[in-house]
Amino acid sequence: MPVVLPVAPMSAPEEQWRCSVEHLDGLLASGGPDIDPNLFGQAPVRGLGSISPERDRYEMVIVRRALELDMPVLGICRGIQTLAVAAGGTLYQDINSQVSGVLKHRQDAPYWHVSHIVKCVPGSAVASAHGSEEFMVNTFHHQTVKDVPEGFVATAHAPDGLIEAMESTAHRCVIGVQWHPEGIWPRDRFHLATFRRLVEAARRQA
Repeated sequence: MPVVLPVAPMSAPEEQWRCSVEHLDGLLASGGPDIDPNLFGQAPVRGLGSISPERDRYEMVIVRRALELDMPVLGICRGIQTLAVAAGGTLYQDINSQVSGVLKHRQDAPYWHVSHIVKCVPGSAVASAHGSEEFMVNTFHHQTVKDVPEGFVATAHAPDGLIEAMESTAHRCVIGVQWHPEGIWPRDRFHLATFRRLVEAARRQA
């Protein structure tokens, strides 16, 4: 059964937030605005977009608690970035100004349209889930994972070398993807793969 976790008010005690996660069997961290660079030790660059301090604080707490519990986690777009920062990694705040030779990663196309290829590490969870090491994805971002946190590995890349997926080597099922499979699967059920993996792992957790 899906459960929506609304962003808690800043005045709410963090222990209450952590307890809310303990009643779940899995966690999906979704897309959204940019992450405050102060959370990974950087000052904001000119290309930084809008941020949500309340959501940042809330999601850092619940994602860290999910990792402590070895709970299945899937991070999508902002979600992979939240996962990276929560675990001690860093981000490119704006790839267009901070990385040379990047593709257009914020496509001006329908949500379901696939824009560029990703290449997965053979034997990785993301490759195994899809039954393929190469496939096309959509792309709607200008931030991405820069330094993968300890205990995680990058498992898919775009042709320009940017990280498109990462997964934990210390947890049973913790995966982050930079694309938006929820936008593609209604037209191509191949992209249900990461959701199926999360649900299967959550059933084992239950």
